[in-house]
Amino acid sequence: MRRFHQSGEFIIRQNNVCFETFRTDCIELPLFAQALGTQRPRVALLNIGTEDIKGNQQVKEAASLLQAAPGLNYIGFVEGDGLYRGEADVVVCDGFVGNIMLKSSEGLATGAALTVTVNGKTYAATVLADGTWTAAIPAADVSALNAGTIAVTVEGQSAAGNPVSISHDVKVDLAAVAISINPIASDDVINAAEKGADLVLSGLNHGANLGDDVLYSGTVAAALEGRFLGRTGFAFSFASRQLDNLATAAYYARKLVEAHGALDLPPRTVLNVNIPNLPLDHIRGIQLTRLGHRARATAPLKVVDPRGKEGYWIAAAGDAEDGGPGTDFHAVMQGYVSITPLQLDRTFSDAFSSLDGWLEGLR
Repeated sequence: MRRFHQSGEFIIRQNNVCFETFRTDCIELPLFAQALGTQRPRVALLNIGTEDIKGNQQVKEAASLLQAAPGLNYIGFVEGDGLYRGEADVVVCDGFVGNIMLKSSEGLATGAALTVTVNGKTYAATVLADGTWTAAIPAADVSALNAGTIAVTVEGQSAAGNPVSISHDVKVDLAAVAISINPIASDDVINAAEKGADLVLSGLNHGANLGDDVLYSGTVAAALEGRFLGRTGFAFSFASRQLDNLATAAYYARKLVEAHGALDLPPRTVLNVNIPNLPLDHIRGIQLTRLGHRARATAPLKVVDPRGKEGYWIAAAGDAEDGGPGTDFHAVMQGYVSITPLQLDRTFSDAFSSLDGWLEGLR
């Protein structure tokens, strides 16, 4: 028999049974477990975590002594739930922590009978192997509950015959739940055009798509795919990566979509919509805008990873170079929702005459 020396109050717990809480300078830990037939019992130290850095100084000193005890099968720290999962055969803890643990589920062995009282009626329950219990309450009894707060009380007895009880308040809310249906197709009338129409909505992109951004924006590209349907597509972008004012974006997206039936635009038109990151009551309105232009971004940054492999960080987009009044940049900065009509055809017609003369010598 090996001895573990430690001054202080300890609780020795075997198979969820509290043997004794006592103060001593000599604890013969394996004795209790071996008396119940467990050979070379696993000994653990109760702690608030399983990492070596967890616990106060007393716990750390106890862990050092347990580790140094010859012949002791010490497996390290265990948390409270580990007691009931059978992670250790013997658990050591200081008296204060141990008493809290024991009072929470003292001696409620598997199969222990419980009485559950709800609204003056009692129901039977049994403690399961994992320490949980379930009580079946008939639907008729639940329907008979009145609105307000009711107490749920659970009572039982520990293995030592001590009474154990706990009470928990539950709120019964019988308020009617309102369900509404918003107008369909804005006027609750689906006409022939609306019946066969498809609408492409893209977004919501977290980050603005202003000026030159539309050239490589996936959000705008998705809306452009709707050109095959002959209907106006919408590309929605939120001018921030923060999510605190998403309700504003949702409000304007819905407002525009609900009104799309009144649009009269050429086929294959896309509306690029940028919504500022502002509370709804701070939005100043909606502006029709043209695309601005960004300045050139800084050069890519060459980097080398820890393995010596080279790579490049692509720099962020440049600031607005053409961002004056009338542009999408300016509208968003001034607190307006910006709407810019786009078309797929980006042909620069003004360059035809110059290019035609240049090509004459090449033909």
